[in-house]
Amino acid sequence: MKVLILSPRTPCAKGKADSMNVYYLIQYLHEKGHRIHLITYTPQISYEWDNMNELEIYCESIDLIPLSKIASNLKVVRHIFDEKPLQVHYYYYKSFEEQVHKVIDRFKPDCIYAHLIRMAEYLKNVDTPKLLGMLNGQSLNYGRLVEHDKNVFRRFMYFIEYRKVKKYEPYIAKQFDKVTLISKYDQLAIDPDNELDNVHLCPCGIDFDYYSTDLGLDKKPFLMVMNGDFGTPTNIHAAAYFMDEIYPLVKAKVKQCSMVFAGRDSDTNLKAFTNEHVTLTGRVDDIRPYLQSADIAVNPIKIAAGQQNKTLVSMAAGLPVVSTSIANEGIQAKDNKEILLADTPQQFADKIVQLMSDTTQKKRIINGGFQFVKNNWNLHIHHEKLERILISICKRQRKSPPTPRIRVAVK
Repeated sequence: MKVLILSPRTPCAKGKADSMNVYYLIQYLHEKGHRIHLITYTPQISYEWDNMNELEIYCESIDLIPLSKIASNLKVVRHIFDEKPLQVHYYYYKSFEEQVHKVIDRFKPDCIYAHLIRMAEYLKNVDTPKLLGMLNGQSLNYGRLVEHDKNVFRRFMYFIEYRKVKKYEPYIAKQFDKVTLISKYDQLAIDPDNELDNVHLCPCGIDFDYYSTDLGLDKKPFLMVMNGDFGTPTNIHAAAYFMDEIYPLVKAKVKQCSMVFAGRDSDTNLKAFTNEHVTLTGRVDDIRPYLQSADIAVNPIKIAAGQQNKTLVSMAAGLPVVSTSIANEGIQAKDNKEILLADTPQQFADKIVQLMSDTTQKKRIINGGFQFVKNNWNLHIHHEKLERILISICKRQRKSPPTPRIRVAVK
């Protein structure tokens, strides 16, 4: 099978969640003997360039299209009041569109995979069998940002994007043979009346073998950890919520407790919370040492859609997780068996303190979470399902010979 993949970020094993998802999909399809052509934007970060050698092994060919952050932001401003989502305008370039059609003519793919709605615009008029990996419901995510963000300007911008994606998601989904989403909550947000018949629930999963590998590190008693990309508003909001409303309650009961925020931009965006008991790592090449040396993982996210990798990798690393119910929506771990759920600061703090004092409960939650991820969220399960969907759409007869280039309306 010849597969053309469109990705808004350079696929990278150590990148953001969306770029990791595409990287591992490419790796899997290559190992299964499929031929891959990738079109993405030129890497913006040094570690993305470092990853290119591996991508060149997995892909038959790669096209890199330059993206200017200045030009993209100007497009967002210019189109703030039209119908298409701002993220679609941000990532739309005529040079990318032209390359898509050139590759379709030359490579003649059996099917095309577009990652996120940001790439969907390039394919809405293309007749080649195509799959849109929407993953999480953007309307669900932006709706919650509007509800919880206290900054007036950001709430205004989130509201604008919410209204745009709310209309765009069901429209663009209809232009594809198949669409994948992570959870029923994402599907309900996009298709509340159950009108779409091409949606598959297909969670992404994690590299279980990698995160569960025991590094032989000693546990630090009473050390809590939250991992993630702290350049995103959802994680910044969660960290602030934890430090302002939950951490003081835990500290009042367990004086020797400490906290580490492990992940990109924690050292810049969370500076206000640093002290002798709170560590900010910044970006790290390997998150596992920070997970495996901790005692408890927390996920205080209140603004979420899709799956929460921070919960899954923590479980795989052998940590008990205390989480909000919203963060567990897309995962569906069982409360008090595989995870502990809490939706008020006091409840959250109490669950943490319980784990710190009750080793029997801690072991039970650790074992339950570990088996839950192993059996349900292993990356290979997701890839096998996604491969089957791609193969199935390849059987669809094209309506006509490959269409000539058609320019989309976005400028």
